[in-house]
Amino acid sequence: MYAGKDLYISNELISAVSATDVTPAVGTLKVTSDVNVRSGASTDDSILGVAKVGTILNTTGIVDGKWYRVSYDGKEGYVNRKLVSVQDFALVTDASGTLTIVSRANVRSGPGTGYSILGVAEVGDTLTITGTTDSHWYRVSYNGGTGFIAANLIKVN
Repeated sequence: MYAGKDLYISNELISAVSATDVTPAVGTLKVTSDVNVRSGASTDDSILGVAKVGTILNTTGIVDGKWYRVSYDGKEGYVNRKLVSVQDFALVTDASGTLTIVSRANVRSGPGTGYSILGVAEVGDTLTITGTTDSHWYRVSYNGGTGFIAANLIKVN
């Protein structure tokens, strides 16, 4: 339609959409008051659904200390931190490398002994590190997925 013509757009007419800065985290949250689960970390973002009081949500990140990124109904959503209580929470920092198991260790679904056991790593096994948590756990690649292992049970290579 505009072939062969230069097209100019005023910067004043363009609204920039910035990506949300999410700090990776893992944990569980309990809804303390019915809460809108939104498509983004703002009350201006659309509502994906409503999580009812008592619902447990798995968190995958935190935005500006005000919003949690959560898994909701198979989708990524955001909830205001004032409307949930933290049951278990750890920040995750991306990392890489390998580790060697020095004592038989449970590989868990999250960074704590309250998470389900995905399997057992045996002495001498080597796993790939994908992150670390502020609660002394390593996020690792395990059986084609992600697992967590306590830092006191490994040697970092």
